Amino acid sequence: MEEELRRMAAEILADVEVWQLRAKNWNVVGQGLKAMRDALAARDLTAFQQALEDVELAGPQRISGLEDSSMLPLPEEYRERLDELVHALDSDNPASRAASAVDAAGPDAPS
Repeated sequence: MEEELRRMAAEILADVEVWQLRAKNWNVVGQGLKAMRDALAARDLTAFQQALEDVELAGPQRISGLEDSSMLPLPEEYRERLDELVHALDSDNPASRAASAVDAAGPDAPS
């Protein structure tokens, strides 16, 4: 995966946890997260990028109004999908794996 796509995905996934959305938007986000997971498993970067764009477009709009009272936090059923994707993106990143290996070895381990 290109580093730019990985970075963009990581930023959007980090934002998802704090979004306040209507239930119908959360459904779109949930479907997008599942599509991202499936695309990662299939190593289909085109499908992954499309699903990421779907998630981003379902996110909050800059203009808020009277309908804010119907906004909801991230549903628990989608939190696991989100966590799986964040973990998958980190484990697919060679720099992240190297940092994890150093962290696991401890500060006194030989380089």
